[in-house]
Amino acid sequence: MPFGDAPAEIMMSQFFQFTDKALRRLSWLGFLWPLRDLFYCNWVLACHPGMQERALWLRDPAELFTLAGGPPELFPSHQNPLEIFRFIEFAQTKNPRTALEIGTACSGTNFLLAQAISSLDLILGVDLQPRNLPLLHRLTRRGVQRVMIKGPSTSLSVVEKVKSALCGRKIDLLFIDGDHTYEGVKADFETYFPLVENGGIVAFHDIAPDFRTRFGRPTERWAGDVPKFWEQVKVTHRGVQEFVENPDQDGLGIGLFLK
Repeated sequence: MPFGDAPAEIMMSQFFQFTDKALRRLSWLGFLWPLRDLFYCNWVLACHPGMQERALWLRDPAELFTLAGGPPELFPSHQNPLEIFRFIEFAQTKNPRTALEIGTACSGTNFLLAQAISSLDLILGVDLQPRNLPLLHRLTRRGVQRVMIKGPSTSLSVVEKVKSALCGRKIDLLFIDGDHTYEGVKADFETYFPLVENGGIVAFHDIAPDFRTRFGRPTERWAGDVPKFWEQVKVTHRGVQEFVENPDQDGLGIGLFLK
């Protein structure tokens, strides 16, 4: 188990959860994120000195999911385990070398993709505020270069940074999980689809409608307009696959097609 039930660890975990909520709500305190992440990294590795070594050789998605997801949560992927495991299993068959994730949140999905897909040697992430970078870099397996870029995914400066990091390479795996408005997910797709290699994987997270959309009942999950865009875009592409554990679930779900 990545963590025990020691009261001190539980209290520290609750402290970080409280800090995260405060920093998200008080955007003017955003400059404190790097300090928070460094403190968090040092605390985790001090409490669990064997974790870094274990993470470097783990390849099984289920074990990696458990290590990153807690309890308490290190950097959760915000994924349904069955869905992300099936997606990774499919991606492994395509042997992607380069991946780009739009919307990294707590960096859990970025961690899972880089560790579990052994063919990857370059993984990029774009987010308004990349999270848990010190810990993420410490737990990254050897042979993988990771580049995390801060800023709006469709801004010219961010797109140029992505192209610069690619160094002329194409994207073999594009995972879109950023702005969930219709305009936002459409813009992410239109911006980065041209950079995907022919035959490459284009994936979207949150293709299942959430309870707010279905029943007018708000929950912590929000798929937004991603399901609507997914239904429109998938009909014009080949190799469509959907990984949704339960068609009646509250959001989540992963859809993909091949370029």
